Amino acid sequence: MEVQIAIERYLLRCGFTADLKSGSEGGRVFRGVLDRAGIDPIMVLIWIYDWSLSKYPVIYLKEGERYYNTVSAHINWDRSLCYIAPGEVVLNAFAPESAIELCLETASRLISRFDACDPTLLTDYRDEFNAYWSNDRSRIYAVDGLVKSHYHLHIDNVKERGVWLVSPNRKEHNHLYEYFSNGNECFTAFSGAFVITSEENWPKDIKLPLPENLKEFLEWVRINSPKSLLSLVRLLSLSIFWERAYPTVIFKTQNHSLAAIFKLDMEFIESKKLTVGSLHALGGFRLYVDGNPLVKLPMIRCNVEDASVDAVYARNGSPSFQGKNILVIGAGSIGGFLVESLAMVGAGLEEGCITIIDEDYLEIGNLTRHVLGVDDLNRYKSEALQEKIEREMPYTGINGIVGDAQQNLNFEYDMIIDATGQEAFSRWLNREHLSHLMKGGNTPILYAWLEGEGTAWRTLLVDSLDDHACWECLYIHGKDGDRALRFPHSNEPVNYRHVGCKTIVPYAATAAMQAAALACEAAVDWYQGQPSPRFRGGHRSGRVYEAFSNRDLEKQEGCLACSKT
Repeated sequence: MEVQIAIERYLLRCGFTADLKSGSEGGRVFRGVLDRAGIDPIMVLIWIYDWSLSKYPVIYLKEGERYYNTVSAHINWDRSLCYIAPGEVVLNAFAPESAIELCLETASRLISRFDACDPTLLTDYRDEFNAYWSNDRSRIYAVDGLVKSHYHLHIDNVKERGVWLVSPNRKEHNHLYEYFSNGNECFTAFSGAFVITSEENWPKDIKLPLPENLKEFLEWVRINSPKSLLSLVRLLSLSIFWERAYPTVIFKTQNHSLAAIFKLDMEFIESKKLTVGSLHALGGFRLYVDGNPLVKLPMIRCNVEDASVDAVYARNGSPSFQGKNILVIGAGSIGGFLVESLAMVGAGLEEGCITIIDEDYLEIGNLTRHVLGVDDLNRYKSEALQEKIEREMPYTGINGIVGDAQQNLNFEYDMIIDATGQEAFSRWLNREHLSHLMKGGNTPILYAWLEGEGTAWRTLLVDSLDDHACWECLYIHGKDGDRALRFPHSNEPVNYRHVGCKTIVPYAATAAMQAAALACEAAVDWYQGQPSPRFRGGHRSGRVYEAFSNRDLEKQEGCLACSKT
């Protein structure tokens, strides 16, 4: 309340008046003159709805003022000014008067650029043109950088705002084509899209009105690129363009991909007394004949977003494991989170594949610590995980195998990750792996597990027969067959629980997430040629644990497994 009072008093001192009837969401509207930065005064409205100032005040041009009807950079469709880019400046709510003055000064400097006809405004307009071009919330996603001239449009029937461009050729986008075309009821192929490429910078004129129908679109294209207009006119003379409702043209320019979707529905066809099979006869250069009904065809303007593999994984730096085959043994808590993480960092791309082996099905007790949910109850985890990844990340090659890993194990992978967390299995796998390495094999194994009741998590990479430890080196064996961890995290007892004929160790989902994240990080480091430290770990905070440090663990002298190699 103190911030609001300070802002209101400041604006009143600056000559603004409060509109008591306007505003919403607890906001207030102020009317007054913007006159900073030496500009000719201009009437504006200021709407402040977030008194914490985490969101910038909205400054509107008043109707009738200069630039109110101007198409320009930094003027939104509702005539508000984009005077500060979101996230560029953090307003200080502890100094509200200075924060509001900063907004007024910045908006005034923008008006001064309009007054001076600043030529850089055209550059800004081009850079931000996606924000001005679109008049619909729909988004079109291109999976290959628009290298083809013809695509199928697949619409998301659930969200109704996502449209994907997929090549008609199955071989072009194998994963995506199977996803969209083979019985996926969520997506429907509803039209075709045709791509025209231009090497020019669009738009050419900042004041050029944006088109609302086919006639205006033809003129808009002519001004921006006469050469592209010729390609467009030729396209509009082809019967294939008019075969289905909502025919779409995409112009791929140097800095944007702009889609024009024409609303060729039955209502328009019947109102103009047209027939679907003869629409192309009205296209081409006949569009310039007086009275041609097609020129009134309304259009939707949409942006085309780059949804290629490079764009999707760009925020990860660069994808990992491209073209690599990764085997994950165990689709439980750690395995589920790990498979999801591996897919996110790029495993399974470019003919690579993530293979999951597990023979268990999802139970009620798994729900609170697994990536799978209620819809997958009583399903095999490996198959359900495969479907989940294919649905959410269709670029990823993935294969779920239902079965016993001991019966299905082979070393024809680039990396194997043991996510079972089961000591007996890991001991068996370690022996098989050492035998593989002795025979000249080079497939590494990464072990990931929890200790105690999820109070600590560890990973160990075994990638050679050199001086580094194998999995068995983690244990000290007594003469009577007893064994104990060499590096215990604590002496706290584990409270085992029995459910039916199973023994359950209680732990929080966050522990499995931590183990999966640690394993994914170790795997990525290995892929990037940095396998050290091979032995890694972490633990829950707030408790006293034995000291642990990440390191390359040396072989244990007298290890029952690797000392014999």
